[in-house]
Amino acid sequence: ATRLTSFAEAHRSEFYYYDSNLTDQNFGRVSVQLKPGQKLRVDVFQIKETVTSENCMVFLHSQKALLVGAQGASIVYEQERKELPKNRGYISFDEKENLWQDADGYHRVPGVGARSNGGFYFLLGRFGGPWCGGYCLLSFRDAEPAAAGE
Repeated sequence: ATRLTSFAEAHRSEFYYYDSNLTDQNFGRVSVQLKPGQKLRVDVFQIKETVTSENCMVFLHSQKALLVGAQGASIVYEQERKELPKNRGYISFDEKENLWQDADGYHRVPGVGARSNGGFYFLLGRFGGPWCGGYCLLSFRDAEPAAAGE
């Protein structure tokens, strides 16, 4: 319930840009509520041609992705930012009805971006807008349990 508040307190000063609308109030409704200690696997899929948000959702559903929105993007930054290739935005979708709607009526898609100079930004894209080669999809799923003896 307070993931984005605690994330902002710990990391906001590290960002080149941090969208002030990325709050627990705006992104408190999620399709999948993450639990403390839950182990996740995150697959990153580069968008290679211009696609719609609906195309992205169809793909994520085909991957059986856990839709975790802004909370997922914050976890990727916190735990894997050194592994993210630079000059890309990494977007974390949720179902449209769970995404915050701005004053102009657009649902907003959260993500984290890695600049070529090593800086980061916490951003909001527009659901319904085109997504192109500068973006990657974050696809979350439960981590595979370790095999016996591992």
